[in-house]
Amino acid sequence: MTEGVGAPSILERLRNKRELAVTFVVVSLLVFLTLTNVRHHEPKDDAKKQQAWGGDGGVVNDGQPWLPTRPQIVLLGDSLTEYSGGQGGWGTSLAAAYGRKADVVNRGFAGYNTKWALPLVDDIFADCTSANTALVTFFFGANDAALAPPDGTPTSHAQHVPLPQFRANMRAMVAGLQKRGLRRIVLMTPPPVYEPGRVAAAAARAASEPGAQQWPLDRSNATTGVYAAAVGELGKELGLPVVELWEGMQADEGWGDALFTDGLHFTPAGNAHVYGALMAAVASAYPDVAPSLLPLHFPHWSAFQETAGGAGGLQVGAKAARAT
Repeated sequence: MTEGVGAPSILERLRNKRELAVTFVVVSLLVFLTLTNVRHHEPKDDAKKQQAWGGDGGVVNDGQPWLPTRPQIVLLGDSLTEYSGGQGGWGTSLAAAYGRKADVVNRGFAGYNTKWALPLVDDIFADCTSANTALVTFFFGANDAALAPPDGTPTSHAQHVPLPQFRANMRAMVAGLQKRGLRRIVLMTPPPVYEPGRVAAAAARAASEPGAQQWPLDRSNATTGVYAAAVGELGKELGLPVVELWEGMQADEGWGDALFTDGLHFTPAGNAHVYGALMAAVASAYPDVAPSLLPLHFPHWSAFQETAGGAGGLQVGAKAARAT
């Protein structure tokens, strides 16, 4: 094939392609080096950045810190934990107190004792680390202390865990968390049992449910007190704070009907007592995770300012009046 007049020769075309390839490589290398240099020379101003709960945040406006992620607070227990997520529950109050600062994760399992809960610990806390978990509560014993034969009922016999095994199970669950690096753990004793309330609840159930039997008392306050004492002893042994409910709730005047719906589960006043006792324990043992000290999840809205052109932007470090 012959080339037309004025057309570049084959050698010239090859030379041009080679020059273009070299230029492309050089430009790509310069862009790479520029980006690398920017990444490795970002300002490390500790006043505007902080490392906590696994994420870099910052400080904006009036100095209030913020984080791109929020930690979690895990509540592990039986029905006294599961039902705490309802209206007026102590778990609900906890979630409100930590709003936009920590996610309260309810892992309560109604009817469970420590024997049944222990195998679940690895699964429940599989993704928990010291970087993403601010606090864990253990609230067991109410079902473990259910009466064993010859006393009690078929249900209480199934739920009962002998005291030595209860101690060992609690110790093993705590150890399972500590091996993951979780250190902020709060133990909660089982509350007292209001025996007249348990008897009345059983009678009401027998009267309202066809075929239901009015079983004898399934729990006793004295037996539950022994398990509560074991939790207190374990807390001292492991150096962990304990929310003492068995004695504390009985100190309230008229505690039985005031704090319990059926001699075991909490009324709104009972939930309020538990919430107050837990928050007091956290403030004493782990003041660094008090709600007032945790950073916000993402900046306060006043950190965003509209420009004249209508484009919004995060004004890091900019002074602005904070409104609510």
